[in-house]
Amino acid sequence: MEKIEFEELAKYSKWPKILFSNDKFKIKLKTEKEVMREFQNEKWNDLIKFSKKNPNCFLYEIENAHLNPKEKDLFFFKNEFWLATNQEILEYHLNLFENTILPYLHGAKALVELGAGFGSKILALAQRQSFSHIPLVALEYTKNGQELIKKISQAEGIKILVGRCDFRSLEFDAHLIPKDSIIFTSYAAHYVPNIPQNFPISLLKLRPKVIINFEPFYEHFSTNSMHDIMCRKYMELNDYTRNLVSVFEANKNKILIINVTKKCIGTPFLPMSILEWRAR
Repeated sequence: MEKIEFEELAKYSKWPKILFSNDKFKIKLKTEKEVMREFQNEKWNDLIKFSKKNPNCFLYEIENAHLNPKEKDLFFFKNEFWLATNQEILEYHLNLFENTILPYLHGAKALVELGAGFGSKILALAQRQSFSHIPLVALEYTKNGQELIKKISQAEGIKILVGRCDFRSLEFDAHLIPKDSIIFTSYAAHYVPNIPQNFPISLLKLRPKVIINFEPFYEHFSTNSMHDIMCRKYMELNDYTRNLVSVFEANKNKILIINVTKKCIGTPFLPMSILEWRAR
């Protein structure tokens, strides 16, 4: 890993020039149709085609087909910028996920990921000793994502229940989720530009032990920092969720915030925060 100064970011990314430009930028609206195009029809469909050519695909093979593990990219971690391989960046994320989830593991009935994509996070965690004995559930919006989770888990010999979730309509295959599960999301909820106000209450109906959101929170970026201002504009131009904090604030009488870690890891202009919470 190579440390990069803030002033050097434009050498490695097109985004600083875009974010500082006065030119009109076509906002990438995160409509249901657009999200389906990006994931169901393109990203996950390409991986489905790859898996059909390689029927016994292991997770690392799908990961490698998704992102070149040796290719370097920019990475934000603990208020510093780094240039690292995709494999290194993934490991940093997984280590943070594991360390955050571990304190809640005792007595939990399952580990559940909502918006699981192709299973990158939950299936990787399942291969770590800490999670080797806990039941797994993955709910995903796209059919191709669900199919990939099933294919990969079968190849890896990992037992996991797979179903559907929708953050727009707040519909979840709740029958798959045992009471007192650890539920987490990772860069998933932010694809809904305005998350419904009853989002936290809908998750509480799943009767979790704890919920952990590894998500970018627009309101965590201030207007007093150049980097934060760039992050806010990045979320605006990409039409990512901008009301997550206010949604939780509106339901503060029904939820208990256990811990908040702000802007800790991720891409330079979309670092995630960690929100740990449960029913009050």
